[in-house]
Amino acid sequence: AHLDVVPTPNASEWDHDPFGGHIDDDNYVWGRGAIDNKHNVLMQLEALESMLRSGVDQPARTIFFAFGHDEEVGGENGAAYIAEELKTRLKGRKMSFILDEGTFIIGGIVPGVAKPIALIGNCEKGNASLELKVSACKPGHSSMPPSETNIGILARAIQRLEDHPFPPALAGFFNGLSYLGDHLPHFLRLVVNNKWLFGPVVKNLILSKPQTAASVRTTTSFTILNAGEKINVLPGAARAYVNHRIHPLDEGGDKVVEYVRKVIRDPRVEISYASFDRYVPVSPVSPTDTNGFRVIEE
Repeated sequence: AHLDVVPTPNASEWDHDPFGGHIDDDNYVWGRGAIDNKHNVLMQLEALESMLRSGVDQPARTIFFAFGHDEEVGGENGAAYIAEELKTRLKGRKMSFILDEGTFIIGGIVPGVAKPIALIGNCEKGNASLELKVSACKPGHSSMPPSETNIGILARAIQRLEDHPFPPALAGFFNGLSYLGDHLPHFLRLVVNNKWLFGPVVKNLILSKPQTAASVRTTTSFTILNAGEKINVLPGAARAYVNHRIHPLDEGGDKVVEYVRKVIRDPRVEISYASFDRYVPVSPVSPTDTNGFRVIEE
């Protein structure tokens, strides 16, 4: 888990002080980091205290608690240092499993299943931020515009990418449902066992909501645009920055760039990695046939 949080540039718009730790009448904690990721830190420490209070002085296995302080800016001085320190302490031995921040325990996520479902994440998406730059047209005056402008070319590229998102991969979704077994209502068991028939319907349902669509594909999010500075001047360059969270099946950043270039189909759009954001490769997919996974599952 990690102790640091993202900034609060709009703190005045919060219902409660983002660093006040306010607990409302429904026992919800209001605060920056309440779900990313201080709750995880506190629950781990609470579990440790509970174990000690129960009289357990020595657990069967060695347990390391590791809390980073710079996860939101890449973790190079936190998680990276911790990893190197653990290698030194373990002296060639390997951990049975690692628990980090992951998905949630959510109620109502699967139709017909009344109980909350704890989602086990056995891999993590990668991160690639790209810069799209167009400087094909010379700067000029708005009173004499050419047939195309740098902003117009860039806008069409953005539209193409939003109109053609990365293809979804549903295998992981169906595999996840299979772990629910008898908890699934009959109609969902029928769906899981007949993917060939119900696959297209399930696909449309998943892609209809941003929350579920993001779980089955590489996402595309335009977050920054930069072009002109004066209302009557055509800019000599236009830039857009797009953040991709990479699905494991898309392998890595080079595959993402290849797909983006293929969809845009315009050599005037220069594509490169954004210099101010760190590229993070897709994490290895942890196997589900291990003792660690079975312990968590139980």
